[in-house]
Amino acid sequence: MTVYSHPFLAEDPLPNEFETETGAHRAGWTLDTSTSFASRPVFRDRRLAVLQVVEKNEQGATGLYWIGIDHSSPALAFDVVQLGGAAKYAGCARYTVQATVLSVERVERAFKAALRVQPATVLSETDDPLTWKSDSDEQDVSNCVRGGRIWWQNRKFHSDVDSSDCSSPEKPRYVKIHNDGTVVLTDTFQP
Repeated sequence: MTVYSHPFLAEDPLPNEFETETGAHRAGWTLDTSTSFASRPVFRDRRLAVLQVVEKNEQGATGLYWIGIDHSSPALAFDVVQLGGAAKYAGCARYTVQATVLSVERVERAFKAALRVQPATVLSETDDPLTWKSDSDEQDVSNCVRGGRIWWQNRKFHSDVDSSDCSSPEKPRYVKIHNDGTVVLTDTFQP
């Protein structure tokens, strides 16, 4: 069985098995890296178990996932959500970094939790500053770290993020995932 992860905010459809990412963008365009995973339980009740998984390579932690295992019926159901670390090449030496979960409040029964989320950003290989991702060609988009929530329903993860205007716009910051799964924002890029 193959279970594909999906972004925290499902902007793109799930990949088919012939269009999966190689992870080359994370390791300097070479596939000669070793990847390891470390997991720990986040939640468990009589119908659902959720594991947090940190993806690591020689540069450190590169991805953060939650794996949901629903055992409420005889047929197990799995869902994997990527909470941080994904970047897709956007052309012209630029990468789109998906919305990233920065912190999770206490997980409540029936599996639901409040979150802090940095919206999607655009990272450049040149000296261009980090910017907020825009759905248009607009350059000066204002945004901020937002509240969100995640929950388990119909045997999969669901999530949303507050879409109201920011009370005070912020500059986007670089995301750093630590080996223990904590996520911090920094003013400089740290691979």
